Amino acid sequence: MKSSFLAVIVGVMLVGCGGADTSSQALAREQASSAMKVGATKCDTGDGWWEGRTIEGSLVVPAGATCRLSWCEVKGNTSVNGNLLTIGTTFDGNVEVDGGSLAGENWGSTFLRNVSITNSKGSTVPGGSDQNGFWGDYSPTTIGGNFSYEGNSVPLYLNGPNTTVKGNFEYSGSPCGSTPTVMGHSEISCD
Repeated sequence: MKSSFLAVIVGVMLVGCGGADTSSQALAREQASSAMKVGATKCDTGDGWWEGRTIEGSLVVPAGATCRLSWCEVKGNTSVNGNLLTIGTTFDGNVEVDGGSLAGENWGSTFLRNVSITNSKGSTVPGGSDQNGFWGDYSPTTIGGNFSYEGNSVPLYLNGPNTTVKGNFEYSGSPCGSTPTVMGHSEISCD
């Protein structure tokens, strides 16, 4: 009788102290798997894509890495030293590309704050375009803040009326393929 009573007490203590898997613990693990951890998340997807994810903190694309985001949301700032390819993604914070590349493909992406691309030699993704830019063929790309494209060795490609910059648009020290235009801004001068 004493041993069975002791077994019941130990079982209750294990459940109360996290020794057993409760439904709330399983739910918490499930929610954590759909949202990346708060803080800096490094992204290197290679040939694959992150699809439908929410990245709670900042996103970092290291030099030499390729990060592909499809229908994701990045809540923090984004720092790109490698290659970033996006489809239908929303960036809540600033996006800074320094020495890397940025290409928005197919469905346009939404950048709620500022975007800057500097020191870019273009994409190193095999078989991809070397240009930076936005190919929003099916829906527009919108930049809610300022957009600067300065000191790059490759031209910027913008799908004309499907790209809108609500803040200032600066283009300098970079070559032109075809002179890009942005809705709400006059044509720019190229080097």
